[in-house]
Amino acid sequence: DRGSMIPHALACALITTDYAGGHECTGWQWIDGLNLDGCQATLWASRGQTGCVVTGSNDGWDWSRNLVFLPGYSMQGASGRFYHRGILAYSRQIYSWLKGKPIDWMTGHSLGGGICQIVGSSLLIPSYTIAAPKVLVPFQSQPDGATFVRNAILPGDPVPWLVPGYQHIGAVCKLVPTSGWFGGRHGVAHYGAAETT
Repeated sequence: DRGSMIPHALACALITTDYAGGHECTGWQWIDGLNLDGCQATLWASRGQTGCVVTGSNDGWDWSRNLVFLPGYSMQGASGRFYHRGILAYSRQIYSWLKGKPIDWMTGHSLGGGICQIVGSSLLIPSYTIAAPKVLVPFQSQPDGATFVRNAILPGDPVPWLVPGYQHIGAVCKLVPTSGWFGGRHGVAHYGAAETT
């Protein structure tokens, strides 16, 4: 048993706490972290479960690598599939860090969600992404582990529609904004206030 998908509200709460540098959130405790070449992830534990939170872009170097939309800006992964080059580079760091660890679920926001799509589907870890960009080059089949990935997106948030022509890994769940068009902004608070369907 590879665990189950993290609930939407808990994912938003843990991501928000992680961005703020907190170490406790609704019964979950921070136990370890990775910060390597601008790539950040943390491990959280509660009641015998361990989850991984991957945060989004937080500096100009991140943006310069993961928001490139040029044709051909892709790289081949170990599966033979092609992914967005910048996001795959970060994913390889997280993959190496998590491989062999007993991880029950993953969640991530923005760039972190893009990473979760690749790593979660590769390691068969249930992964719930929030506001994640598309990472898989078009006209390719979904990875075998795509059934482990679910992507929450809001209308009006431009990031989940990037990179043009690419595709998300796994299922896409469109959330319902609670405050009209402005509910579609990219921040975790807007996703936390949205209604799941």
